[in-house]
Amino acid sequence: MNHTATHTARLFSGPYAILATPFLPDKQVDYEQIARQADRLCATDLAGIVVCGSTSECALLSPQENKRGMTA
Repeated sequence: MNHTATHTARLFSGPYAILATPFLPDKQVDYEQIARQADRLCATDLAGIVVCGSTSECALLSPQENKRGMTA
């Protein structure tokens, strides 16, 4: 394994939580809920979290919605 592959493997090792994307009644993404979920999970020993990717919503949301979800 080369240096880059070793670094990448180390960077992405450990358990990750995959957040289900919450939606408001008007079908808009609930960014406040994403932030609350992320804050709660960041207080754990998880290696990371995955946002907007649990049930193919990444492909269905606009690039702006995806970006906002990742920065919520």
